[in-house]
Amino acid sequence: MKKKAKQQLNVNLNDLDEGLHDIDQHTQPTHEESAAANSAQDKQQQQRKKLEEAANKTSNKPLTQKQKQKALQLETKRLPLILNHPQYSKDPFGTLKQHAENMLNQRVNIPNKDKNQVKDTDAMMQD
Repeated sequence: MKKKAKQQLNVNLNDLDEGLHDIDQHTQPTHEESAAANSAQDKQQQQRKKLEEAANKTSNKPLTQKQKQKALQLETKRLPLILNHPQYSKDPFGTLKQHAENMLNQRVNIPNKDKNQVKDTDAMMQD
């Protein structure tokens, strides 16, 4: 019986190999498609690097007591607005992530001389 079972296992897999090879040829992207995909990935990587650089440009100086108090007041005013936002109630983490990305994009796109305007806007949020 063992001999019979072994004989039944001898199957020709060449047809299967040829079929897989044909499928592989049909699913491989063309040179133009792969170039377009690579350029899209490069753009995403460049954007991600800009965001990381903007995030890393923060000062290493510790905050003064006055700055800490100011930040606390600002966040105290923002928290109820965040919690009552309809998008936050649907997807809290996604909303916070999107907000962080938007803020980083906003700060990356602002020239140095216009950063005072951002500070003024932040100050207006405190009122």
